[in-house]
Amino acid sequence: SFCIIPFARGRARSRDFDNILEEAHSLVDRGVREVVLTGVNIGTYSCQGHDFLSMVESLATVPNLSRIRISSIEPTTIPEEIFSLMADSSHPLLPYLHVPLQSGCDRTLRAMKRKYDFAEVSSFLLRAHAAIPNLCLGTDLMAGFPGETDQGFEQTCQTFLDLPFAYCHVFTFSERDGTPAARKTNILSMDERRRRSSRLRRLSSAKRHDFYEAQVGREAIILIEDPEDGFWPAYTENYVRVHLRSERTDLANRRARVRLREARPEYVEAELLELLD
Repeated sequence: SFCIIPFARGRARSRDFDNILEEAHSLVDRGVREVVLTGVNIGTYSCQGHDFLSMVESLATVPNLSRIRISSIEPTTIPEEIFSLMADSSHPLLPYLHVPLQSGCDRTLRAMKRKYDFAEVSSFLLRAHAAIPNLCLGTDLMAGFPGETDQGFEQTCQTFLDLPFAYCHVFTFSERDGTPAARKTNILSMDERRRRSSRLRRLSSAKRHDFYEAQVGREAIILIEDPEDGFWPAYTENYVRVHLRSERTDLANRRARVRLREARPEYVEAELLELLD
């Protein structure tokens, strides 16, 4: 009810399956090691007899494609068969799920016209967390949706704290002309919306740091990016931002095994153990 994209986009449609594979091969030929799957409702992908799961499995056969990451996927569209793929360290699908919850209050979810309730999503997330070792779970939360009560907002905060989320992206409700939400009369003040957004961001920062602290001492596989200001940035398979310090000059776009040493608010410092390729 709050998003203008469905009106601007038109009917949902899936990208040609062969075209996806062609692009993946082309990217790998140019040196790309990781692809990110993105779109709107990508869990409902359907083309040429392929659904989302079979599309992922097909991408996994592309030679020299080291990593496949899902950017964001709606909670009711995720096939649970991906749990075993993410749990398999030899499979390129990475143990990371970003699931846009938007609210932890059923009353608000209904007003948003989301296609699930809190119990349904929380049950799914707990199953994913139990099935996939060291999974990173992220979510989107909206603050200040029209009619969101103090109690409803508190439920959202508590939901975020109780579920095994590592972080959240916070969005402050803003009116979009032409959407049902923009026509509602029980609009919160912008100051209140911003206050709630600020609180959620503080909670997110705390949970992200807790997640990073839990990684300290572990070994992890990273894909190293171009150097920045004396360090090599990278992400672990489960989406931990890493800073690696090394005198070497040949690390960009290489995979390495590291030990995670010290958690900082925005990253974890790592020690290089072994270059894998």
